[in-house]
Amino acid sequence: MTNEKLLLWGKLAEIQSLSFSEVDNISSSQLSEYLPHDEYQIICLFCPLVFRVKQSNHDEFCKHLLMEHKMVIGNIHLIANMKEYCDYWRIKLNLKQLENYCIVIKSNSLIDDGYPSEYYYMFGDFLPEDKQCRQTIHMNRLKSIIEQQQRERIENRQSIECIFCRTTLLSSRNALVHLMEFHSYRIGKIDNIFNTDELYELIKSNIENLKCLFCEKIFKDKTVLREHTRKKHHKSFNPKNKQYDKYYINNYIEIGKCWNELVE
Repeated sequence: MTNEKLLLWGKLAEIQSLSFSEVDNISSSQLSEYLPHDEYQIICLFCPLVFRVKQSNHDEFCKHLLMEHKMVIGNIHLIANMKEYCDYWRIKLNLKQLENYCIVIKSNSLIDDGYPSEYYYMFGDFLPEDKQCRQTIHMNRLKSIIEQQQRERIENRQSIECIFCRTTLLSSRNALVHLMEFHSYRIGKIDNIFNTDELYELIKSNIENLKCLFCEKIFKDKTVLREHTRKKHHKSFNPKNKQYDKYYINNYIEIGKCWNELVE
């Protein structure tokens, strides 16, 4: 079996199983670590090497695991927090041998393969303890998101001016509600949105750069942009632009599914 095939197999593995032992509960003070991050650092499971990875791209880390440690992690893109996942398994692997936790695969096991045999190791959510670990991390992330949204409901930050009418609002959450109620922008239910500061700044940046939120065309001035959005009813996000998905709670409810898949 070639390294390329093993790497592909690790990404596509979708075998599933049932539950196993409990993972330690995480305190509320630690929940902020589970909030979605675009980029973070993780330490290899087997050596001190540190990787700076993006939530949607673990290629360098996966390549290192495969080439240096003969390890494949199945469905890695579905893990809610790779740092916590790696921290969990690093502790486990200090207590018992790798073979106690994962599937062992012998490559080139046929007589006529022509290459020396090697042993590869695979983690995945088809293993009971691995599945339980992933589910616990997922639920901790969801809990942290809901707690952050609750803080945004009750905390008033510095005054914010509306990007259109200059009305002064008490928080970014109120500013988003104002955009929907007074300027007819359709950006979803406010109870489904969190990290409102960042989302409002993203909307503000696009508007100030004369960019339509829906078709993403650039216009020569605010007047032309305003007329365009009014006539074309372009007062919502481009559904093909995934950068907005991370601000909506329903994209975190079920592992591996976003809002449109849950609706279906």
